[in-house]
Amino acid sequence: AIRNIETALGDGIKRPVKSEIENKSVIRKSLVAGRSIKAGELFTADNLSVKRPGNGISPMLWDQVIGRVAHRNFDEDDSESEVIVPPPAPSNVTVLDPSVKVPLVESQLVPT
Repeated sequence: AIRNIETALGDGIKRPVKSEIENKSVIRKSLVAGRSIKAGELFTADNLSVKRPGNGISPMLWDQVIGRVAHRNFDEDDSESEVIVPPPAPSNVTVLDPSVKVPLVESQLVPT
């Protein structure tokens, strides 16, 4: 009985079980276009949405995507990851703290 309790308690390290791993792509969500977005339009809370399945950009990047400019047209529910990922900082600036997960503002940039 004691060994069964020890087994049930585990080693204290949280890991997904087999059934969670199998359902990961179905359960997770992605950022998608909530409506049609035209090239040159800013990504906003009004035109982005979060939906399943999670095979695109993680909603954890929401703050990094909001305020960016769409470089092509998007149809509703479009979730192509390469088009929503924030572009890298221009080569003539350096990000002071790359670990900060907030929208990039001019005060965070300095000339190189």
